[in-house]
Amino acid sequence: MPVLGAGLVVAFGPAGRAAAAPGAFGGMDHPTQVTGTAVLYGTSAPPAASTALAPHAASSKDSGVAPLFSRNPRMNNAARAMQRATASGMSVVGNAGGATGFNGLDHADQRNAGTGIYVNTQFSLEPPDQGLCVGNGFVVEPVNTAFAVYNEGGTKLTATTALNQFYKLSPAVVRSTPPVRGDFLSDPKCYWDPVGHRFIQTILEMDAPGPANTFPFFQRGHVLIAVSQTADPTGTWNLYSMDTSDDGLNGTPAHTQCPCLGDQPLLGANRDGVFIDTNEFQNNAQGFFNGAQLYALGRAALESGASSLVFDHLDIGTVPTGDANLPFWGPCSRPCPSLPRAAAPRC
Repeated sequence: MPVLGAGLVVAFGPAGRAAAAPGAFGGMDHPTQVTGTAVLYGTSAPPAASTALAPHAASSKDSGVAPLFSRNPRMNNAARAMQRATASGMSVVGNAGGATGFNGLDHADQRNAGTGIYVNTQFSLEPPDQGLCVGNGFVVEPVNTAFAVYNEGGTKLTATTALNQFYKLSPAVVRSTPPVRGDFLSDPKCYWDPVGHRFIQTILEMDAPGPANTFPFFQRGHVLIAVSQTADPTGTWNLYSMDTSDDGLNGTPAHTQCPCLGDQPLLGANRDGVFIDTNEFQNNAQGFFNGAQLYALGRAALESGASSLVFDHLDIGTVPTGDANLPFWGPCSRPCPSLPRAAAPRC
């Protein structure tokens, strides 16, 4: 059944259809519409809640190893003591009636996540960019850059899971001298699909060595998609990779000054499709804005566990707002303080 929206017409094929070759510009539905392939590259599962994740000796205080692409580098202060959040069970609002909340993941949880080769490899990273989805009696909370599963009463059902470990990537940072930066992750999102009864997570990925402080600034990047195999998010998830570099390689369209950053991927869905929207920033010192990019995948195909999936990619471009201070629309409308205002939207 076709899905209509934002000038895009997407006809989703059967779940198991073979991956099509990337399409050329100038398709029937929109002049910038092309096709690509999301590839299943593995499976993963969060560690059980009983997995011991004691604070690492090096992380009782902030190590001072900051990601160069931090949203707020001032939060990465050496020797800054980490503190736990306050007690759980606080009212959601002043007059909450029977509604209460519980503490989710805090900075110490995120910083100390990881087992095996991932021990002590998490950045001190702010803000958390929390994602949250609830369904089938479960609460899934991803943050920058870890996630955990709870029941609706706040009982933790999994260990805090480092997202680099969950997505089977290289550790975020190895604290050697000098530090070794691995694959970079940011901006997690989560969705409970009430139709297919699956949990879906997405996250921005940039290939190792992650963002540099010299230009070219960005490595090639992807949006990673995790889909639970059942309605229980404590079990196994399928992992997909969708290339968003847009530099003409691997079937991607060749956009200006790429490989580009597909920043702040946003996630939405309906009965037929799963839709991911990114802000595309150029690989130059100014971080100029190429425009919003929309990716559409068939929901049933994504949840089937197929080895590859065809998606439709629409380059929405720089849609003017009429506001000189924020000239273009994007998935987010708040400019990043570290970029010139001409670079436009960034969260």
